[in-house]
Amino acid sequence: MESDRSMTLPALTKRSSAWKLHLGERRLVLIAGDFLMAVIALLLSLVYWGTTVRFIDFNTEFLLERIPAWFYWMPVFWIILLVELYDVHRAGSWSATLRGVAAAALIGFGVYLLLYFYYVDPPKSLLPRRGVASFLILASLLTLLWRWLYIRIFTGIQFMRRVLVVGGGKTGEALLQTASNIFPPPFYVVGIIDDDPEKLAKTIEGYPVLGGSDNLLSIADKEKVTDIIVAITGEMQGKMFQSLLDAQECGIQIIRMPKAYERLVARVPIRMLEADWILRSFVDELPSSGFYEVGKRSIDLLGGLIGTAITVVLFPFFDLAILIDDGRPVIFTQTRSGR
Repeated sequence: MESDRSMTLPALTKRSSAWKLHLGERRLVLIAGDFLMAVIALLLSLVYWGTTVRFIDFNTEFLLERIPAWFYWMPVFWIILLVELYDVHRAGSWSATLRGVAAAALIGFGVYLLLYFYYVDPPKSLLPRRGVASFLILASLLTLLWRWLYIRIFTGIQFMRRVLVVGGGKTGEALLQTASNIFPPPFYVVGIIDDDPEKLAKTIEGYPVLGGSDNLLSIADKEKVTDIIVAITGEMQGKMFQSLLDAQECGIQIIRMPKAYERLVARVPIRMLEADWILRSFVDELPSSGFYEVGKRSIDLLGGLIGTAITVVLFPFFDLAILIDDGRPVIFTQTRSGR
């Protein structure tokens, strides 16, 4: 019976979506590119260091004995310094990229100067000025080059997921409005599917209503859809539910609106959630033992104390980096809601 039903479905062509990158996949591309640039910067800085120091030959002995072991970890440190630029939306902005790379280089120089002038026990050869300075300069320039290429290439439509939104009500409108306010766009919206005949052929937030559940598969095939976001908070009709199941069987990813919204803005649309979702979130949480709570709290306090001690020392550099990256205010307060 199942095979008979599947043979009557429109022939949805399976197309490769390897280059239609999710937000998480874009983040991995960014990290891989930054790390590659940092490794190249490390190699170039070693060559520069080894060929410009007098009375020293650039050879294996130089690399194994002259270079401190920590210097080979510089690409990893550089990735950590760039952590703010792994927000995919922020990475698509050239101005934000410039500020982020400048802040990373500044913090790197600041940490090195702090160690160089105050950590006096080891010989200064373990804190090489020439090597660190050349690495940070080269890493900054190469990272900017790579990020420029990323913005020019990977933010294009050909690398975006092609999304069909199911549901043109308030929930769908909120999602489309949020996605439209993000630059670069997180995905390419081809249109909306809704079974309400009054919405057919109309536009919602600038996107056309292409049809209903009866022709969902044919529209998905025609528009080369890779993802369907379900923005229906009320009761779903059987035809729509079956069409979504068929689309999933054909390789299209089905995403619920709360999850898509959370990926876009890193917060949950509380006012648009079903009551059972909220109930599951607060009631179905597994109870934890008292021993676990005490251990977790102890680790939290210890980590907080260590982090605070480090932050106090580095705070002036953080202040300057924030001023360069985001401007004033350096310290701000906000009302937070939680458990």
